[in-house]
Amino acid sequence: MKHKLNTLLAAMILIAAGLACGNSKSEQPAVTPAASENTPAIAISSEKLVADYKENEVAADTKYNGKKLEVSGKVGNIANTMGNITVSLKAKDFEFVSVMCSFDKAESVAALKAGQKVTFVGIGDGMTGGLYVGLKDCAVK
Repeated sequence: MKHKLNTLLAAMILIAAGLACGNSKSEQPAVTPAASENTPAIAISSEKLVADYKENEVAADTKYNGKKLEVSGKVGNIANTMGNITVSLKAKDFEFVSVMCSFDKAESVAALKAGQKVTFVGIGDGMTGGLYVGLKDCAVK
């Protein structure tokens, strides 16, 4: 009988905790609203963008994450991986970290070639695992 009472008490505590967590308003970090069509883009080279992220990712996120960016550089890799169209922009020759630009349509990048100088406009998406700086919703300028 004592075991059933303890089990019932534990269940009631878990239910109460779950309700309390579900109804509490936790503070969410401020999110930068997505850049609109009319927002002027921040013009930057892929080399500078990567350098800023490598120097201080937190400071770079404050400057670039969620903001409209106009990034110029040399095309590295053009890929369609499981329906995800991406183009990398080199930061420097022999630099491991790059800028990875995501596109909705393959036609947008079909004419590009590795080594070509280009400018993309997109929304800054931060650094991923120290491997690349993301740029989403990209368009070729």
